Amino acid sequence: MLKRAADASGDVRRSAEALAAAMPDAEALAKWCALPGQGCLKAKRAAEAVEDARRSANALADAMADL
Repeated sequence: MLKRAADASGDVRRSAEALAAAMPDAEALAKWCALPGQGCLKAKRAAEAVEDARRSANALADAMADL
């Protein structure tokens, strides 16, 4: 059972990393976005959410590897 959970956490990690690689960098978006509420800020928030998901997936995979 732990093996399946560890394999699943690895899948989650790979998916999150692929999504993060496809999204633009949140810091780069902040450089040219001057108007709050515009599309660039929405893209920045989405990029930050993807980065948070990637960090969470990495933490989960690391925790499962330690078991």
